[in-house]
Amino acid sequence: MNTLPRIKQFKLTNNDEIVCEVLEYDSPENAAIIMRGALRVIETMDWDKGVRFFGFKPWLTFGDDPAILYTLNSTHIIGEVTPGKKLLGFYAETIKDLKRSLAKRKSVDVNVNHLEEAIDTMSDEELDDYLDSKMIGDNDILDPDITKDSSGGGKILKFPSNITKH
Repeated sequence: MNTLPRIKQFKLTNNDEIVCEVLEYDSPENAAIIMRGALRVIETMDWDKGVRFFGFKPWLTFGDDPAILYTLNSTHIIGEVTPGKKLLGFYAETIKDLKRSLAKRKSVDVNVNHLEEAIDTMSDEELDDYLDSKMIGDNDILDPDITKDSSGGGKILKFPSNITKH
């Protein structure tokens, strides 16, 4: 039995392309493929230079933990290939980056049960202060590009100045 990771690229019926580590293939009794590290191939085009760029993003929203197990219904696959060395290297680096990013995140202790009970007794300002104390400052789990507004009026997400805003 092959003990090496089986990294595969699938073309799906919805036109997505994903790269993942297949842990278990489907069977006649079960159409589910068990996989982890599922990343969707994304493509962008620089029309001025005539160059296409490719990258990865988590296949499912909030699926940025490479250890998460996914199931894929094999009837939604229209193509399968073992990726070439370049793509395998890029995939491996992306998985390492995701693991490093996940390890850097700090856990936040927000007792949801306590919050549900307290929400009726807290003013909006008290609730904001409570959530800020759990998510901002020493326990910052938000993107570092999110900063306090200099006027003291909340948080602002600073966008790069070179993007077009509509």
